[in-house]
Amino acid sequence: MTTASVALTAVEELALMLDSPELSALIEKIENLRWTGRPGYAIRSLVGVALAKSMYAIPTWTRTLALIREHTSLRVAFGCWMDDEVPSIDACYRFTKKFAQVRRVACRLCRECLEVPT
Repeated sequence: MTTASVALTAVEELALMLDSPELSALIEKIENLRWTGRPGYAIRSLVGVALAKSMYAIPTWTRTLALIREHTSLRVAFGCWMDDEVPSIDACYRFTKKFAQVRRVACRLCRECLEVPT
């Protein structure tokens, strides 16, 4: 198996995860929580970037975003058709900070999406 085919498999796996009913429902619920300010980057792209960072075990947001900007297939999987649609490093930090602040809400939403009894 070549490196390119491994990368393609990982991209396909990320796209399938983002398209799963569970993550789609979570993304929709997070979008519904956004009630102030300008819309900014798509929640799907922010979740996708976070998944890629974790899945590829990349230590920094800078490296993660560089990888995503470099690979068109990753951008497309996250719904970032144009290079300027890739979230900024500041957006990634804001997203993770807000997500950490609402961890209890996020955990509840995850349980609801996965239908895990509490």
